[in-house]
Amino acid sequence: MPQCDECQGYLNPALAVDACVRRGDTILLVQRKFPPSAGSWVLPGGFVDQGERPEDAVVRELNEEAGLTGENPRLLMVMGEPKRDPRKHVVSMSTKLTQKVNQWEAMMHKMPDSGLSQTSWKVGWY
Repeated sequence: MPQCDECQGYLNPALAVDACVRRGDTILLVQRKFPPSAGSWVLPGGFVDQGERPEDAVVRELNEEAGLTGENPRLLMVMGEPKRDPRKHVVSMSTKLTQKVNQWEAMMHKMPDSGLSQTSWKVGWY
């Protein structure tokens, strides 16, 4: 197996998390600002930071990308197709979360339609 010149360790996949938040028959999606998949509607998510638990990372990413506070994270599935992400091999943990009651409605009164976060243009239920 090849080794990383920088860290002298193995070239392991990166770990990412995706937040699955449902409201009735709809699911929360964010529109990506940047590649890969700029403009696409995706689950809010991102990479797990060094020293961070995946359960904490998915709550953080949901807040960063959609402005919502999630709770009760539960693993739904793991995806790890090596060529799924064009940047590198990424293993993604899809996690179901619940949101605080009425938080979405309160947030929509405060936030404009664009410029929602550093990585998301818009947020919506689909």
